[in-house]
Amino acid sequence: MSFNRTVLTVATVVFIVMLTVTALMIKQSYGKKMYPPEIPKCPGQWEPQDNGSCKWKDENPNKSDSSFSSGAIYEPPILDNLLTRKEKCKWAKENNVNWEGIWDGVKGVKGC
Repeated sequence: MSFNRTVLTVATVVFIVMLTVTALMIKQSYGKKMYPPEIPKCPGQWEPQDNGSCKWKDENPNKSDSSFSSGAIYEPPILDNLLTRKEKCKWAKENNVNWEGIWDGVKGVKGC
């Protein structure tokens, strides 16, 4: 075996090992992320308030399918983790509120 062939073989093996290690590190980092990465603070048709709560906009006062009175307040959990996303999803599901990234009327976040 010549010197050039030995160097090429060692370089190839090192390259494959480094590529595998990099792929495993990337795969592991994706497991810790939540999807979607960002969600709106308040559901659709709600607007955020300065104190962290959400207030029902009630854009159409003649709308009869809303169970919320004008000015209804919802105080979502401050933190954004999987547990609080489940709580938000359960609230949205119970109140039939579409919330982008949380509950779309049919399915919601994992565990909801």
